[in-house]
Amino acid sequence: MAHQHYCDVGGHIYRCSSPECRCICDSPSEKGNHLDCPIELRACPEHKHGITPAELEVVQDPGAVPIEFPAVMLENLSLSNDDSKTYVGFCLWCGHGYEQYSPVLEAEHFAYHCPNAPDEHRANAKKRLSNRITTSRSR
Repeated sequence: MAHQHYCDVGGHIYRCSSPECRCICDSPSEKGNHLDCPIELRACPEHKHGITPAELEVVQDPGAVPIEFPAVMLENLSLSNDDSKTYVGFCLWCGHGYEQYSPVLEAEHFAYHCPNAPDEHRANAKKRLSNRITTSRSR
């Protein structure tokens, strides 16, 4: 059974059928519910070595828009981290490494621990955490 990824190099969706593939939440991609997991950007097999100059001229998937990251994010992407092999992901706002990932850990990080997160992200994270507590109490 194939699952989808988004190629960050070529700007398109591709299907992956590798049974070894793991989601950012560290569960096998073929098992479980990954609806709450963020979209993972991974180079497809065709683009794993980069994009050719000819491909730069090709129009990307309909509806795709270019992503422009704020400067602080670009600086944090270039931070060298000796422990990076133990992390499954990084916060683009501050460079914090996630040894495990879940939407709750992400929300807690943005709400209470990320010094560079915009106020809007911080407020949304607190709201997600509050909704989670309210929902669990009503069950």
